[in-house]
Amino acid sequence: MVLLAKLGTPSMVGDLTLGLAITSPVMTLAALELQALQSTDAGGQHTFAAYLRLRLLTSVGALLVLIAVIWLTGLDRAKSLIVFAFWLTKSADSVSDTVYGLLCRYERMDKMGVSLVARGVLRSEEHTSELQ
Repeated sequence: MVLLAKLGTPSMVGDLTLGLAITSPVMTLAALELQALQSTDAGGQHTFAAYLRLRLLTSVGALLVLIAVIWLTGLDRAKSLIVFAFWLTKSADSVSDTVYGLLCRYERMDKMGVSLVARGVLRSEEHTSELQ
């Protein structure tokens, strides 16, 4: 966002901010704090597949809510695509959050740490390549 603010126009920054403002609350509600539930399910009452199915179901539900918001507010195509891109990114993050919950449940923080470092490096590489 900082890079866009420096290199883009105020309108571009506003469009991204609007997309984030629309997407974030919906995706936060769709998260249902599943990672905390999953990692504290010491009795193993639910399988990883059950948590993943619920996560995917809530992500699809969030998409339907976002489509309704787009339709009700009359967003143009460009802003709608921004909302969809944020939904897609946050949905992918929520799936990895489910995997992290599984790793926490089995106390494999080492694997989770490697994944988080790799994600951080990849994201910094994305930003570096955008500058060039």
